[in-house]
Amino acid sequence: MNCKEFRLKVTDLFDTQVNPHTKAECEQHMAECAQCRDYYNGLTAVTKQLQPRYILKGFIDTNTIRIQEEKTTRNPSSRRWMKVAAMFGGIILIGGISLAAIHFAQKRPTLSPPSETVSVHFTNVRLDSVLSVVGKHYRHTVVFRDNEPRQVQLIMTWNPDATLTEFINRLNSFDGLHIDIHHDTIFVTKTNEGNEK
Repeated sequence: MNCKEFRLKVTDLFDTQVNPHTKAECEQHMAECAQCRDYYNGLTAVTKQLQPRYILKGFIDTNTIRIQEEKTTRNPSSRRWMKVAAMFGGIILIGGISLAAIHFAQKRPTLSPPSETVSVHFTNVRLDSVLSVVGKHYRHTVVFRDNEPRQVQLIMTWNPDATLTEFINRLNSFDGLHIDIHHDTIFVTKTNEGNEK
């Protein structure tokens, strides 16, 4: 999971019915990425601020919040006014919660804006190490048909936002290498340096 996917799925963690797979992916990403962990902590702090500080006199049922009615000896017309007042109070409470939720949804991106993807610079790094990092990012397996290309050392820059095909085309511009993609596997083959590819 990359940072963009995390930002899209992180709100699911606040749902009591969160998919266990999504939760595990997000927690794994937060363990590896301090910036996304800070983003999640900011969301958690804002969510806690939206929790009501005071609960009306009564009791909480596990399914709904109800106000316990007191037994009174008031006349029927005052009871009717109390019901009307309680109904309007409930409407105002729901409206306030809705406005807070809208405000939270609009303000959420400003907590910690997603950072731009940082390019990775490889300086004298072996091809097998480069492809290990890149293959993991694109969820592809790397297979070397010959051992010699593993030792090739590269100096190059990789942008994780670029497509895998673009990156492979850049690698294929090096003499002695031919790299193809089949399904979810990257194949690396040695070529004779003088031959056309």
